[in-house]
Amino acid sequence: MSRKPTKKPRPSGLSRSRKAGESAKPRQKKSDSAPPRQQQHFRLLLESAGAVIIGLSRDYRILEWNREAERFFGWRRDEVLGKDYIETCLPEADRGKVLTELGKVLLGKESLGFEKKIKTRGGEERTLSWSATRCLDFKREAIGILAIGQDITPRKTYQTLVEESQAHLAGIIRSAMDAIITVDDEQHITIFNGAAELMFRCSAAEAIGQPLDRFIPERFRPAHREHIQVFGKTSLSSRSMGKLGTIFGMRADGQEFPIEASISQVDVKGKKSFTVILRDISERLEAEERATSFGRILEESRNEIYVFDEKTLRFLLVNRGARENLGYSMEELRNMTPLDFKPEFTPDTFADLLRPLRTGEQPKVQFETVHLRKDKSVYPVNVHLQLSTWAFGKAFVAIILDITRRKQTEEELRQVERLAEMGTLASGMAHEIGTPMNVILGRAEYILGKTQEDGTRKGLQTIVAQVERITKIMNQLLAFARRRRGEPQPVDLRRSIEDSLEVLHERLARHRIQVEKTFDALATTVLVDPDHMTQVCLNLFINAIHAMSQGGTLRIGLGCTKDSVRMTVADTGHGIPKEDLKKIFTPFFTTKEVGKGTGLGLTVVHGIIQEHGGSIVVDSEPGQGTTFAIMLPVPSS
Repeated sequence: MSRKPTKKPRPSGLSRSRKAGESAKPRQKKSDSAPPRQQQHFRLLLESAGAVIIGLSRDYRILEWNREAERFFGWRRDEVLGKDYIETCLPEADRGKVLTELGKVLLGKESLGFEKKIKTRGGEERTLSWSATRCLDFKREAIGILAIGQDITPRKTYQTLVEESQAHLAGIIRSAMDAIITVDDEQHITIFNGAAELMFRCSAAEAIGQPLDRFIPERFRPAHREHIQVFGKTSLSSRSMGKLGTIFGMRADGQEFPIEASISQVDVKGKKSFTVILRDISERLEAEERATSFGRILEESRNEIYVFDEKTLRFLLVNRGARENLGYSMEELRNMTPLDFKPEFTPDTFADLLRPLRTGEQPKVQFETVHLRKDKSVYPVNVHLQLSTWAFGKAFVAIILDITRRKQTEEELRQVERLAEMGTLASGMAHEIGTPMNVILGRAEYILGKTQEDGTRKGLQTIVAQVERITKIMNQLLAFARRRRGEPQPVDLRRSIEDSLEVLHERLARHRIQVEKTFDALATTVLVDPDHMTQVCLNLFINAIHAMSQGGTLRIGLGCTKDSVRMTVADTGHGIPKEDLKKIFTPFFTTKEVGKGTGLGLTVVHGIIQEHGGSIVVDSEPGQGTTFAIMLPVPSS
């Protein structure tokens, strides 16, 4: 019998299985059907349930579909009744698994917490947790399935995220370049990643379950255990280790090595675990030590070393040798470029010098120039320049040698060569010129004795004077070029000075020159050749007389130190220009007028003093006079 529709609650689909489904069973008698009131209660229960409730026939066609099912799947009840549940609501990939499970339910096995994916009307896949049981007729034969489902999609999504996060974390731990070790609250190892295996030379299988002390040098174990215990009582989640000094790990073979570490803690259900991230810093410390040593070598190098930016040319590093030679501090040099103390270069010429380095045409350039100190003095340098790549970019590196001594040596060598040439020349001149000069001098003196005519006598006297001058120059040349080796003996310098002043007494008086002597009361005896020392005094005194043609004061001093005697000769004459001071001992260099000096006197003086193991320096200012200072060693006896 069929029922006419009423406005009462929708009848249960399971009570009219033949009409909704395709059951082959004969229709039940009216007396066998559930009472209408019972059906209404059942309907109300279905509709008010907060879970998805679906009734299925034996062939899995939909017989029941409550409001929560409508909301969840998106289909109205009248749209799905009679449709195949498997094809309508399940993704194709999951159908076989669900059919197997539903078949077991029809055979009498209850299904509790069976999770399956479903497909909504909009095509979205969600996950339900089902509890399903079979429905029996009055003959206790299975006529369908009643399934109750809860949406667990958010939970499954969260679970998936957790699993992915755990897998991601496990991957990070496995692939991390730093060692990662986790210990429980008793400090037994629970995680030991691949980097830890390499660092400690121990496999994870061997390490897990072992106390962490196994990888800590024995002398550090008590302090380390205490550190972790104290940290565990704090509210901090992480902190670094070793702030007060380097900490050490110990490999499986007993080798100790420095490490850098940080520790974190987490509390799970009242049990704490600690994770330590470790980094072997052996190579870094070695590199830092090498860098420190290299920096110390650079800083203490006798060569001047400069590093300046490839673009701005401003100095990035200048070593101590360069700073001290130039007279600038590092703070001052940071705002300077090489052009600030290379007076021989302009921006354009310096750019031309750097161009082949920038283009790669040449790996380095080498040249000589001069540097200008902060005090405006200059010194010659040899420069090796190259372009290097640093961590901060490209920079020029200049290694510079102060070649002042080399230049002086070269100049001395050239002077020796000139002197050798001069000796050869002087010997030839003495032979080729000396003999004719002697003949001229002899004839002039002979005629001078025979004639009484004033004009003739005056002319002859001029000839005699000039021949004597030429002879004197020749003798000086010979004395300079072939100076005999001195015969040192104890000489009181006061005696040499007094004898020389006596010889020049008339000339000093004629030029209105006063002599002031300041002699030390201590011994002033030195080991020198007396004739050579007299020659030194005469040359210096005569130079002073020439410098004071209008009168002045000649000051002569003698002083003693522990191992030397210092002699000074100072005049109040016209002085020597600064640019001429460095050439004052050069052969044939003179500041006197033409015909009034040979330029050999001071050269002879310089040679004699050096021969006796002493030194001579000159200090002069134009208009302020000149002072020569001689240092001679005191005899050891």
